[in-house]
Amino acid sequence: MSSDEVAHRLAEIGQRFETARSAASQAVESLEDARTSAEQADADTLAQLVDSAEESLTTGRETLASAVSDTESEQSEATNWGS
Repeated sequence: MSSDEVAHRLAEIGQRFETARSAASQAVESLEDARTSAEQADADTLAQLVDSAEESLTTGRETLASAVSDTESEQSEATNWGS
């Protein structure tokens, strides 16, 4: 596999990570709405579950952001590798 092929493949992978990170961000925003509704309804158990889900999504989003950054670095290296 040539360096150009590696760079292209890494770009595709990075785009998928970016899409997943965006989806996780949207899910966190949706959980904020759910938390607000749970608090208004005085549903403590539901609010705790929403908090837990948000923590997990935030961790996932941060991990995806790191993966995007790493993939972009590798893509840059692969692009320069063939030069």
